[in-house]
This record gives sequence, structure tokens and C-alpha cells, in this order.
Amino acid sequence: MNPFIFVYGTLKRGHKNPVARHFHLHAEWIGTGKFAGTIKHLGEYPAAIFDPAAESFVHGEIFKMNDPFSLLKILDHYEGIGPEFPLPHEYIRATCPVTMEGKTIDCWVYLFNRN
Repeated sequence: MNPFIFVYGTLKRGHKNPVARHFHLHAEWIGTGKFAGTIKHLGEYPAAIFDPAAESFVHGEIFKMNDPFSLLKILDHYEGIGPEFPLPHEYIRATCPVTMEGKTIDCWVYLFNRN
């Protein structure tokens, strides 16, 4: 399973919510990156939209997860993804090409899933 994840909101370094703290204990910060798209501000948190044709970028941080399978289950729940949450989910988890220092890394990203 892909171990790389790109975060752009409440899971970035410096955030102290319990899920962010758990995430930072179980993932190694690799650096900053960006992907083509836009950010919507939903009040207390942002939502990213991937758009390869966009002229703007979503900026964030890349981490390498120690145990992607286990950690993604926790993060999915945090982002409201799973059978216990009503459809359509606010976010989907997908892989996106993220640019970091001229290299492209395919990373998991939580993307906005509504109009």
C-alpha cells in the first residue's frame, strides 16, 4: 500500500487535535509539496479539489506513514469516510500527483466530494 500522504489542513504539523497528534507519532514528515487544484474554506477546516488543469495549487505537507493500512483507517474515520457515515461523504480518499522539489510523488489525499 502506498505509504505517502499529503495533508493540507487540520492534520498538518503544529495542529494539536488528538488525531493529528496520533498521526504525527505514526508518520514521518518528508517535506512540503503542492498539487494542481483549489481550496474551499468550510469554516473551521479547508477542503481541497484536485484539478490537473488548474493554474492554482493546493499547498501542504507530505508524510510517510509507518503502517498505512492501520493509519488510513483512523484518518478515514476522522474525515467521515466509512459505512457509518451518510452518503455522499464530504471527502473521498484518492491518490494525486504531488510535486516536491521538482519530483512527483503519488500521495493519498482527502479531497472534497460535494458541489
